[in-house]
Amino acid sequence: MNAFEQTRLNLRPIFPPQITVQEIIGLLSSTNPTNRIRSLRAFDVYRLTTIHQMQNNNILLPTSNLLGIMVSRNWSTEPPEVKRIYKRLALETKAFLINHGN
Repeated sequence: MNAFEQTRLNLRPIFPPQITVQEIIGLLSSTNPTNRIRSLRAFDVYRLTTIHQMQNNNILLPTSNLLGIMVSRNWSTEPPEVKRIYKRLALETKAFLINHGN
């Protein structure tokens, strides 16, 4: 296994996700506050969860492009039940934002 693949596997977020709706909103606010909310998808929450986990563990984030590739590859191998949880988190986040005026 090459270094890229080893790093990619180490980036896989813990399951079940260790992130709250409020933390997702905080991460969204720091990247692109208004445009991301309407189009928030399960993959977006998965990516944010990966970033959150890396920050909490003091792991240096790779470049945006490299991070995107790694997260995308990890997402493509996740089983349906994992994807359902992230879809639910995306829906809960949207609902929270709608109900609280954002």
